[in-house]
Amino acid sequence: MFNAWLQRLHEGAAWYKIPQAKRTSWQRLAACTQGLATPGNAATVIGAILALTGLGLFYGGHLGIGSLLVVAGRFGDVLDGYLARKTKTQSPFGEGLDAAFDKVIILVASLVFIANSVMPLLIVLFLVAEQVATATLTLLARRKGIPLHPTRLGKLATFGVWMVVSAYFVVYDIQHGAQLGSWHMASLASSHAGRVLYDITTVCAVFAIIASMLSLGRYIAMARRQSQAKQKGL
Repeated sequence: MFNAWLQRLHEGAAWYKIPQAKRTSWQRLAACTQGLATPGNAATVIGAILALTGLGLFYGGHLGIGSLLVVAGRFGDVLDGYLARKTKTQSPFGEGLDAAFDKVIILVASLVFIANSVMPLLIVLFLVAEQVATATLTLLARRKGIPLHPTRLGKLATFGVWMVVSAYFVVYDIQHGAQLGSWHMASLASSHAGRVLYDITTVCAVFAIIASMLSLGRYIAMARRQSQAKQKGL
């Protein structure tokens, strides 16, 4: 079973059908490391480390630097796909690594948010439920040999979720008078600006959740179509 899984990973890689002599240096490196060493995977891992470190700092009370690291780390989620396409080193392993880190970071962030009351609890629960549902669907589909590749809507929905999360971080900093670099926001915290921004961010969060649910529905439809096509092929 493990060998069959590895074979599927290799067959889905961008360099699999390219002759050795015609592969780029990045593709040769990816091929000899079983798809591990790619620019996209490096961006995924570095981004995840930054985001998780930022969440730890944020939980420890270092609001400004924690928020910056989380936002910087999440740009890795945008950069990894670009680097993979640019170097032609896309692979199912890279997609799975990206998706796995996305789920881990969102779950860790959710725990931090609940502990620090950064976001409304209902918003956090919806985000966690959607991520768990997507991860479960992907695992079940792949166990049946049905690959589910990230869609444009799914990527945009995930990006929107993290923009909302970043906005909540900033609002939390404002409301608590955190110091971000040389900009001290205590004066804003004494006004209604923090509350207004919080309400606006919550409205944006609702739209992000709707986009995430639509993305999940699209994944379900894709899995159903591919399952039916596979059964007909049998």
